[in-house]
Amino acid sequence: MIKYSISKKVPIIFGTLIVFFFSCENPFEKEIVQVESMQIQLNECEEMVAPLDANKVREMYNEYGKIMAVIKKKYVSDSVAVDQKFGQMSNLYKGVKRIKGFGVSKENILEEIAFSKTQLENLKDDLVHKDIENPDTIKSYILLEHDALTEIKVASHNLKSNYTALLSVQDTVYPYMKAVVDSLNTLK
Repeated sequence: MIKYSISKKVPIIFGTLIVFFFSCENPFEKEIVQVESMQIQLNECEEMVAPLDANKVREMYNEYGKIMAVIKKKYVSDSVAVDQKFGQMSNLYKGVKRIKGFGVSKENILEEIAFSKTQLENLKDDLVHKDIENPDTIKSYILLEHDALTEIKVASHNLKSNYTALLSVQDTVYPYMKAVVDSLNTLK
């Protein structure tokens, strides 16, 4: 008999759950998915920027200053071939000075990411709890957050690109420039 009474109640329980599910369906599911997608993209930006080593960049920048000071003080061209190669390498190496302020840029981007994460979490919470009723307001908030995300993505990619280029210059050009300086330092 217990099986019989439970089996009779299953359709009633199942029907009640279906009615409950459809009555609780959130009309902002599409917007919630959009916000969740933006949250994922923000996390990707953070994962791209956070490991960039600002101390390493600062050290490269300081070394650049030392090398260029010696070159400006002691370098005298004595052959066209050396001057041409030196000129090319020197121009590449000057790219290091464009990275000044890298640490501040990194911190600014990470702060913007943290702020946007909070904004998106609050927006998602409002959507889940249906605290915002005006669809135009919701669209406006989503657009604002999307624009902020776009700016963060561009800044993150630029910072990562600059960092990668700087490491490349450091690996390829720095040894040449260091050798020039070492050679100049052996002269009187």
